[in-house]
Amino acid sequence: MFLSRVVDTSFIVLCVLAALVTITSFGQEAITVLEMVTETHPFYHRPWNLLGWTYATYPERDIRNPQSAMMCALSANQLTQFRNAEYLDSLAAAYAEAGQFDDAISTQIDAIDRLSTTPERAGFLERLEMYRQNEPFREDPRDGDYR
Repeated sequence: MFLSRVVDTSFIVLCVLAALVTITSFGQEAITVLEMVTETHPFYHRPWNLLGWTYATYPERDIRNPQSAMMCALSANQLTQFRNAEYLDSLAAAYAEAGQFDDAISTQIDAIDRLSTTPERAGFLERLEMYRQNEPFREDPRDGDYR
């Protein structure tokens, strides 16, 4: 495991490493690095969101964890006072993964209302329709547009 070779645990190094292992689909290794970042820098919202998104949407069942997804996504949203559309989208995905589709729907609607750019809207609406069908969302990090 290449993480054992990481000596410098500075914040920037951990964030870059977390992004790299996430987008290259090292599921558990990405989670390990993201957890290191949230433990050492608990007031930085981005790793909380990425960790929540990963726990909620990862294609492999053994990586997904609805309770952890909700806790992490809630942390990101609390740190940003529930004003970030992307983080609300992650919270909605976490609710859906936990089978709480009413919460997923209302949170996703709130996320859509807070969107600042139109290109993201289609994906947000697509997920809303999935939640209305009681389906959670899955995203493969190798698709290139991962959180």
